[in-house]
Amino acid sequence: MDDGVADRASRLLQHGAELMGRDALIEAEIALRKAAGLFPVDDLRRSTCLEKLGKIRVARGKLEQAAASFRSSFIVVAANAYRAYTGSLEVRRNAASWLGEAVGLSVSLALMASNPKITASAMRQVMTWKAITAALTKVEPPRAGPLFPRLSETWSRLPADGVLLEFLRYAPHDFTAPLESAGQLPDRYACFALGGWADDRRVTLVDVGLAKEIDDCVADVREEMSGLASYHGGCVSMPVAEMRRLFEAEDDGSDGPPVTAQMQVTYSRSHQLIEHTVTIDAVSFRQLMWDLSNGTSTFPQEQLHRLYGLQASAGKTENPDPPHLPEPPSNVRGWASCALAAAVLEPLRPLVSRARRVIIAPDSELWLAPFAALPNTDGSPWLTDATLTFVNHGLEPTTDDSPAVGAGDPLVVADPAFGAPDGKRKRTVFAPLPHALEEGKIVASLLGVAVTTGLDATDMLLRNVRSPRVLHLATHAFAVRRREVASRGLPNVNHLGRFRGFELLTHSDKPWHRCGVALANAALWESTGESLPKPGDGLLLGSDIAGLSLKDTALVVLSACETGLGEVGAGDVPWSAGHAFRQAGARVVVMSLWRVPDGTTRTVIQEFYRRLAAGASPAHALQQAQRKAWSEGLHPRHWAGFVCLGVPAHTLRPFALVPSQHRHCRGVARRRRGFRGPRG
Repeated sequence: MDDGVADRASRLLQHGAELMGRDALIEAEIALRKAAGLFPVDDLRRSTCLEKLGKIRVARGKLEQAAASFRSSFIVVAANAYRAYTGSLEVRRNAASWLGEAVGLSVSLALMASNPKITASAMRQVMTWKAITAALTKVEPPRAGPLFPRLSETWSRLPADGVLLEFLRYAPHDFTAPLESAGQLPDRYACFALGGWADDRRVTLVDVGLAKEIDDCVADVREEMSGLASYHGGCVSMPVAEMRRLFEAEDDGSDGPPVTAQMQVTYSRSHQLIEHTVTIDAVSFRQLMWDLSNGTSTFPQEQLHRLYGLQASAGKTENPDPPHLPEPPSNVRGWASCALAAAVLEPLRPLVSRARRVIIAPDSELWLAPFAALPNTDGSPWLTDATLTFVNHGLEPTTDDSPAVGAGDPLVVADPAFGAPDGKRKRTVFAPLPHALEEGKIVASLLGVAVTTGLDATDMLLRNVRSPRVLHLATHAFAVRRREVASRGLPNVNHLGRFRGFELLTHSDKPWHRCGVALANAALWESTGESLPKPGDGLLLGSDIAGLSLKDTALVVLSACETGLGEVGAGDVPWSAGHAFRQAGARVVVMSLWRVPDGTTRTVIQEFYRRLAAGASPAHALQQAQRKAWSEGLHPRHWAGFVCLGVPAHTLRPFALVPSQHRHCRGVARRRRGFRGPRG
């Protein structure tokens, strides 16, 4: 593009923007069309022209043409983002942000237009956005194939009795605002649904609700089901003059308007840093300050917890392990789970009630929601009606239909000897797991191999493993908060921050350093923590896990706590240990969303493997194991936190735990020759 053409195109773009500001829409459309034609197809300025052109066409009622403009703009941005894969972290984050803004326009138009073609085009953009974002953040490799694949590819791979739910968090655009204004509203969640049945190939789009309300509801559901507090600590801030004004306000009981002020609230929720502004009156502010400084509970705890995201003990520096909340009777629907089900499931009820297999691509905080336990209209959990499988995005089922699985023998690692701390500390974060060894023996017997335990269960073992067919880990895992949370003076999310080694991980600027699994001698590193863990120190960080050789490993089962928990943003997937195993090449990963009790974990996992040995797919085996736990009256704390992440089971050949009787016999022979138990 020579300088003269570039100059002319830039002038036309500027002139078109000026005409938009004067509401000369026809003239602005002509100028912008000319400018778009002059810019190269991969020039981001062309994307700007197309975006403005789309807004003009919406204002003129030409919705299908507007959708075409937004789609073309998105493709330009996506092509630039694709080239940013090898760029710096800042370049990649900017590219992901531009994609999110482009998607917001298309989804906003699709919700407004209710046009099947526009809705289908928006869904294609959302799936492409997620796939590119996952590659930009290094959570999965760049997708092979067309940059903007057809929706028919996804539909053709769906099971006939299945449905794909593609959730997204986006910034909606207000098309009624002046054309040159930002016109953006608070973030919202939306969901695209695509059924696999041949008689109806339409894409359904529903508005789920305000993102903040849904995020708070997810945190409340986690708290309700796990029995662990999701909100941890918090702090408030406002100008000193405003605080003085609230403290000095007279409470004379008059009917005049109350004295109020804006207060900035910062707190931690499910490992995420939350900041928002609330309006508080003088009486409530004085009581809140009293409670925060004294650790009392005079101020209504529900208002502290729900409205401000604070606990009355937030001002304390000491932070014990997250307390268990009172456990309600099993199988009783709580208000939070009912509220989330009403927002997420009810608008989709005609589709999900027809499906027996549901593929869910969550977004943002919805990655942390226990979907399987959300109640149906009759009070039973959703898992009684359908098998749930989680994927990063709707393109994932179409990326690899290879039936190949790892050729290596299954590997079962259980109850590592974490070692004793150096004596200067009375506690260790990696306490022994009483039921892990028994679980490992049961799983190993089903897989026809020996269990690796004690001092043999080292991180070096996993670093050197090559594509085992099945990998089972019964051990400790961890997920710590990012540095920004700790630097604000908020109490630690859990007890990890009190140990020296984890301070280094908390302050690391790499998200993959803030999750991982513990193996033999991990407690020795945790008690000193003079440097990041090295090979042989007993820890596998997320970055280490992502580099393991697990290509074509059919199944990884993480019988550990919080392996699905990690930092997450819009359009991205969590930086969790479970997702790190997926990046390493594992086809399916079973992971947990919270700290599941050790004893019941063994029970659920044992039933899962028995179903798997009987020929069920991983997702169906997990559903049946959870359903049995529910039918026996176990509280959701014990089973609802397990999720199955990976390519839907219908694209895999029938899952056989032991490929041949010969291999099974060899495994039994090895066990008969002698079993080495824990030595730590």
